[in-house]
Amino acid sequence: MQWFLFQSDPFSVNYFPCKRHCIDRFVSCGFSSRLNRFAPFLFANLMVAIGIDLGTTQCVVAFKQSADSPVEIISNSYGRFTTPSVVAYEKNGAVQVGESAYHVLKGSKDVGNVLYDSKRLIGRQFYDQSVQDDMKFWQFNIVNKDGKPLYEVKQDENTRHIAPEQVSAEILSQLKADAEKRLEAKVTDCVITVPANFNRKQRIETKRAAELTGMNVLRLLNEPTAAAIAHGVKNSDSKVVLIYDLGGGTFDVSIVRKIDKSKLMVLGVDGHAHLGGQDFDNVLVDYYMKRFEENHGYEYPNNPKMLRNLRAVCIDAKEQLSHNRTIADVFVGNVLRDIDLNYELTRDLFNELCGDLFHATLSIIDSVLEQAHLTAEEIDQVLLVGGSSRIVYIQHLIGQKFGRDKISQGVHPEHAIAQGAAIMAFDLWEQNKPSTSTSKKPQFEIHEIIPLSLGIGLRFNLFEIAIPRGTIYPCKNTILSATSHDYQTSSEFFVYEGERANVKKNFKIGKVHLKLQHIGPAGKELATTFLVDANGILHVTELEKDTDNCTSIAIQYDGSAHSEVDIRCIVNEATNNKQEDDEFTEFVQLRYDFENKLYKAKRAVEENLALSEDQKKEILSIIDDDFINKSCDLTSTRELTEASEQEFEAKLKEYGLGFSR
Repeated sequence: MQWFLFQSDPFSVNYFPCKRHCIDRFVSCGFSSRLNRFAPFLFANLMVAIGIDLGTTQCVVAFKQSADSPVEIISNSYGRFTTPSVVAYEKNGAVQVGESAYHVLKGSKDVGNVLYDSKRLIGRQFYDQSVQDDMKFWQFNIVNKDGKPLYEVKQDENTRHIAPEQVSAEILSQLKADAEKRLEAKVTDCVITVPANFNRKQRIETKRAAELTGMNVLRLLNEPTAAAIAHGVKNSDSKVVLIYDLGGGTFDVSIVRKIDKSKLMVLGVDGHAHLGGQDFDNVLVDYYMKRFEENHGYEYPNNPKMLRNLRAVCIDAKEQLSHNRTIADVFVGNVLRDIDLNYELTRDLFNELCGDLFHATLSIIDSVLEQAHLTAEEIDQVLLVGGSSRIVYIQHLIGQKFGRDKISQGVHPEHAIAQGAAIMAFDLWEQNKPSTSTSKKPQFEIHEIIPLSLGIGLRFNLFEIAIPRGTIYPCKNTILSATSHDYQTSSEFFVYEGERANVKKNFKIGKVHLKLQHIGPAGKELATTFLVDANGILHVTELEKDTDNCTSIAIQYDGSAHSEVDIRCIVNEATNNKQEDDEFTEFVQLRYDFENKLYKAKRAVEENLALSEDQKKEILSIIDDDFINKSCDLTSTRELTEASEQEFEAKLKEYGLGFSR
């Protein structure tokens, strides 16, 4: 029976998920003597999909072999299950990634070419507050290129500028190579996890990083959702699960309702893209630098080697306190001649120094509970993931809020996200593989939600929402609009994310520019389509109606600098300023109405047979120069607009023309 099943498709790439399984099948079927003859044909085109947790400080890669097999965490060449998110560009042109790059960071005097924190830079603008704050701690240089932050490295006396997504691609290439070595197969597809509150730029650039390695991204999966998948496979009892994901550089909270074993509904999501273990490290480094100066009267040396040494001992002390120790040493020898930095860090002092950051995570939890219309008592289980969730005081705070009995110990904090990604990768791979049988139903059905509203900037900076926050994606919506000027040659607008009526108070994502084919009077119909795909990536296209003329969004980095605020703050700000936003919307509508009257009056003058050509020219010149051009002034106030309307009415009366209201 085994022979006939095997013979029906003896060399099927899809029949065996990895080479090791293929070999086992050959041997178990009694074909070990033929293995050498068949192997080249069997393995030549073998391809697999993997799950990747692309972390700020550490990465994990995992693989699921079959529907019934457990997820395997793949070790790197050093035998470790986590790989540092570090890339070293050596002066001779060589590139080191992961563990080897981390050793360069620890042991080299010149660490300016050792790059990390690409996850904190990817999709960011140079003047974003988080980038400017982090630059004080980084040992490498960041330069501004058209609003985008780039790493600066020196190799062979040449200066190179490297984009964050290129550094992420180097890390992904190493993870891919580790997986291919372990599985003895070609990795062609992957699922990569991202923070739930990653914006559209960050998602696009992460996907681009994977594509630079030659991998196809089956899905960008939100990190807390990945953890929920890993938890759901092992636990079928809990119905409403809160995922608390505190990693090295980002923090996410999601509440997921399990409809059944394979269907997950995200009820609420929030987070902070700049809150994690590195921020706790920065607090400790800053504290001990100040203590050293206070105690010895000298500033702590501001050179890469000494800063690196201090950071290393602070990280080590933090990790000791996150396990069994209640006190740890912070020691750096020979900081200055015959002067050491020698202190103790107690758990109480650590909690005091980082307490504000720890408690900030609770306010984000409250935001997600509010989104989901739930109370803490209605949460069945809390899943702690991310290395920083090991911190004892964090677990104490969560236990106080939800009860210690609700904290799940069912998944590995540092492996859960990669495990969920691997499960999703296997599921999507199974759906997409060529097969003569009917297409398989997906094992998991995920319903994610849009964290912030998406829309376009209209004239006078009014924000028109295309997709409201809380919408389940994938989703699609089309906005109909029209040209606002006679003989308009192009349509141009910006795409924003946020909750305020005035686009200046939202986040600019990109620009859409369409050169029009049919030029004529104002009112030409345009259709703008917003589509958020399964990866959470926004696609925007604009179409000139009745033609095939269309264009798509171009991502930009020249928006106003972003401050690091969580989604709750953005929503609360919009709620608290509702009256201001309503007044702004009403004022813009007043300007729209006045502008429409101006164009209506122009057409009426052009069609008025009682007026001579000279009179028409004179009146049209007044309308254009004195009113239409001035109406475009964005500094205009409600009073000025109303005064202009009255003046316009009076001017028309001078020529014996009526004013249509």
